[in-house]
Amino acid sequence: LFACPMSDIRRLLSTLLVCTLLVQWADAVCNGKLVSSLTGSGSTCGGSNRHYWPIDSVTDCHGWEATDPTGKVHLNSAKNIRCSADGLTLLYDQFAGNIDCGGFAVSKQFTPTCMPGIPPTLSDKVIDTSCCTDPSGTACTTTMTGDARDESAATSNSRIYSNGELCTTTNPVVLQGAPDVEPSGAWSASPVLAMAVVIPFLLLAL
Repeated sequence: LFACPMSDIRRLLSTLLVCTLLVQWADAVCNGKLVSSLTGSGSTCGGSNRHYWPIDSVTDCHGWEATDPTGKVHLNSAKNIRCSADGLTLLYDQFAGNIDCGGFAVSKQFTPTCMPGIPPTLSDKVIDTSCCTDPSGTACTTTMTGDARDESAATSNSRIYSNGELCTTTNPVVLQGAPDVEPSGAWSASPVLAMAVVIPFLLLAL
């Protein structure tokens, strides 16, 4: 490296800086209007497994992954996420085993009433459809506008994806009672940002 002309070193560092910034920008931004749902057991959907679904686009693929207590990683994705005509039901097509909406889809719907899901050992219901019934209202523009996310005390290492790309986090959420759950995408930012800060100083020093 020290035998290289100084101009070559500068070009190398400049290339590294550009690549570093591209890696950071490659993460998807998953902030927008949301609908929340609850998944649990029994006729009341008992539990604290909440999911916040993005509803700004029916063509984007919303993916999520999480690790269960046995260490198994679960991958899922959904497309065509939308509200019913009356704004009270969430409808979507789910793809199991991947985060990019590949393969066979199962159509699902969540209503305000807790109903057996797929598989029937779990039940689901919609919690907040403010952004369906009143998109310009206070509830939608404040508490229900933010990052798509999955909150569960039973899983860890939650990750959210948009069209197969890992989401960045604009408003990190820490679920009480589940310290192992990380904000979506937060784990990838620190080393990338560190490189983006250090490389310009190296360029100035040469």
